[in-house]
Amino acid sequence: MAMPASLFRRIAVLTPVRLGPAQLGLAAVVAQLGTFSCSGQLTDNSSGTDPNALGSQSATSAGIGGATSAVGNSAGGAPNNSGGTGSPGGSTNAANNGGSAQGGTASTPIDAPPAPPGPGTTPTIPNIPPPPPPADTPDASTTPTDPPPTDPPPPPPPAPVCKRGIAFANSSLTTAALSPGITWWYNWGPSMQQVTAGVEFVPMIWGNKTSISNAGSKIPSGASYLLGFNEPNFFAQADLSASEAAALWPQVEQVAQSKNLKLVSPAVNFCGDDANKTGPCHDTNPVHYLSDFFAACQGCTVDYVAVHWYNCDTASLTWYLDQFKQFGKPIWLTEFACVYGGDRSPAGQEAYMRKAIPLLDADADIFRYSWFSGDAIAEAKLIDGSGGLTPLGQVYESLPQPNCL
Repeated sequence: MAMPASLFRRIAVLTPVRLGPAQLGLAAVVAQLGTFSCSGQLTDNSSGTDPNALGSQSATSAGIGGATSAVGNSAGGAPNNSGGTGSPGGSTNAANNGGSAQGGTASTPIDAPPAPPGPGTTPTIPNIPPPPPPADTPDASTTPTDPPPTDPPPPPPPAPVCKRGIAFANSSLTTAALSPGITWWYNWGPSMQQVTAGVEFVPMIWGNKTSISNAGSKIPSGASYLLGFNEPNFFAQADLSASEAAALWPQVEQVAQSKNLKLVSPAVNFCGDDANKTGPCHDTNPVHYLSDFFAACQGCTVDYVAVHWYNCDTASLTWYLDQFKQFGKPIWLTEFACVYGGDRSPAGQEAYMRKAIPLLDADADIFRYSWFSGDAIAEAKLIDGSGGLTPLGQVYESLPQPNCL
């Protein structure tokens, strides 16, 4: 009579006991017949993917007119991250391919202990190699051929941005006290005789009354910029319509190219009564005038835009300058002081100056500015009759310039 398979399984997993002759004989018969096998097999069908994180990030600043320019999907350059995921999976199955006895199926648990070695045998210890080192740990037996990576060098410091200048109608400017606070000067003409050390002279082609063809010979060496026509929308100034200024502009370009100078547009301001479009002007509106100029001067070289402003409050100053940012060029405010809508006294000039200067220094679209210093606005003069700085001039020179090193 054959031993049931279930009984044999229980015997295999229990603590060995002494078997009598009958039981030993029955087990021998089973082993000899080979009709029953007891095996434990662990089948691991698990499969998984190590988690992988894939990320991307994009950002943009749009500074005013700047460009600052970088690329994002939303204003301000908000970051966007996306990550892949790993999903370890699979199952662990235990299967027993056992024979059957008396219609039963044998199944060995996956945690069944192995059979003990027989008497007189020595267990074999497998030769398991040591685990490989982690992927990011170099092998000590090899010498890397490439040097370790180094951090990139830091970027160079930004160039100083010194914006502050003076509009002063004189052939010379030798006031030593102007420096270092005031760094450039223009006198509405192409030439000068003498300038104090540390102050840059910027030449101008004033208008059609200036011989453009001879201007190149008058511009001193060392100049970097050339200012265009002065208030051409005024009959009393350069007196040029937008189309006339555009027709003359190629001659101005030739002068600039001969001296390797950057070009600044015609300088404009409101003229007459803009609300009613009346006054001694080619155009009462400076923004409209420049729009017509650029439309008539297709392909012309203009690197900067120049404007003038004489209100006494910073709210209108900011509003006015913002109108010209549509042209996408850095702005020169080449004339400004307090004339309209405020206190024109020296104290009023200083109060306005102290409010306006920080705004101009902080606005990245304002490339340069120059305070008007002349007899037409005596209260706003920066230089006195002896060539020294007035009290207002001392304030203008000494106001902080955070970006001018």
